[in-house]
Amino acid sequence: MHIGDKIHKLRRLNNETMNDLVKQTGLSKSWVSDIESGKKQRADFNRIRQKSPILYRWVMNAVR
Repeated sequence: MHIGDKIHKLRRLNNETMNDLVKQTGLSKSWVSDIESGKKQRADFNRIRQKSPILYRWVMNAVR
């Protein structure tokens, strides 16, 4: 499971749309879509932390 799968799963578990996530994080919809679909394979936690600290904390809190 890559990080995009985890983000997608968390988003769905929280009943949030991609637009909700975009509004909360300030990321572009295309970037989030590419991460979730696996098109951006090199997206790791450090890159996500740099682009959106909010999304990073969200993912890290869910992993614990």
